[in-house]
Amino acid sequence: MDKLWYLKKIDLFEAMESKEMDFINSHSTMKNFNKNEIIYEINETENIYLIKKGKVKLYKISEQGKEFTYSILKENELFGNLDIKNNTGSENAQSISDCMVCVINKNIFLDFMKRKPHLILKINQMMGLRKYEMEMLLEDIVFKNVEQRFYSILLRLYEKFGIDMENNQKKIDIKLTHYDISTLLGATREVRSIIISKLKKENLIICKNKNIIIKNYEFIKQKLNM
Repeated sequence: MDKLWYLKKIDLFEAMESKEMDFINSHSTMKNFNKNEIIYEINETENIYLIKKGKVKLYKISEQGKEFTYSILKENELFGNLDIKNNTGSENAQSISDCMVCVINKNIFLDFMKRKPHLILKINQMMGLRKYEMEMLLEDIVFKNVEQRFYSILLRLYEKFGIDMENNQKKIDIKLTHYDISTLLGATREVRSIIISKLKKENLIICKNKNIIIKNYEFIKQKLNM
């Protein structure tokens, strides 16, 4: 299947006319990234990225060298420095599965968007979501203990990747390594292991094939709100 076919499947472009799609098609490239490959590092400002296949994590690295993952993206999501006024990137992006990503120069993309007010609205919504996710991470680190942070992560991941199963169980349909969970949690490997073991013993979660299954969703919601 060609690049234009994939572009037409991206929600951001669903209302475009054929000539507009042709413009994006002619000014973009499709790149493949292997699992765990760096897509870009901090201060990347030249390009905008659109995921066609796979999943990508956005993360920051503290002055102490600690990695904090604040967002995991899936198919049809856009990322990169979308701020028109700010040309300094502040995040890193890495694939957490094999990925196919559409890449377009930021200046070309934003110049094109200026002529499409309805698309600018969608981009602003995406930027607002990224900011909210970052604020949620900081709020969790400051005000929640590690167990509460893990509850918060479970609920957010379920909202985005959740599948309802039998017996009211909820599957988070994304494969996460122990390291992925640690960076989402902002905790060491040892602390992460203690929390996961505790929740398994309390029959709240199951970990199977790198997927997490929430066994008691309502209880976790209640615990988070206590």
